[in-house]
Amino acid sequence: MKPTAGGGAKKANKPRKPHKPVSIAGAKVTSDDADGQAQAAALGPHKLAIYYPRVIANNSKYCTNGTCTIGPLANSYPRFYRIRSKDGAHLPAYRMTLQVDNQLGQYYGVQGTTWLKAPILADPGGNRTINGKHLMLYFAGSKLAMVAWKTGGAVYWISNTLTQNLSNSQMLAIASSFTRAK
Repeated sequence: MKPTAGGGAKKANKPRKPHKPVSIAGAKVTSDDADGQAQAAALGPHKLAIYYPRVIANNSKYCTNGTCTIGPLANSYPRFYRIRSKDGAHLPAYRMTLQVDNQLGQYYGVQGTTWLKAPILADPGGNRTINGKHLMLYFAGSKLAMVAWKTGGAVYWISNTLTQNLSNSQMLAIASSFTRAK
């Protein structure tokens, strides 16, 4: 047996390289305020303020009854639910889902909850302020996987498709367009 080189001491974690600045210029999005308002209204009244995006990615649409019919949660959006936190509290949350390609299972999501310290929100890879929103950026390599922000005792975010179909500029444009439902 021959010993392998370099065995023994662990390498220290390298500091994160800052991500390249992300631009929203030229983002391929379209206005869809009416459908966003309809999604918020379908959730009904709750103590959690509901936010929805005023713009969505081109060629995407909100999942509603009769659409997004594949998978275990088919026809269940938008939906309101409760999350049990680590300390056992049942916290309000909601999810709106948008379809990019139903056949390929490409969806992106909009979520909100009062669980401000949810594990998914730990350790953002960067921050950016757009339209007065302080956005927390979460990357998968060079692609934005999630963009979140906190406001008034709640946290809201948009999550990219599993295959990261939305561009960084689309993610930022959508996140910065969020508005509170009336």
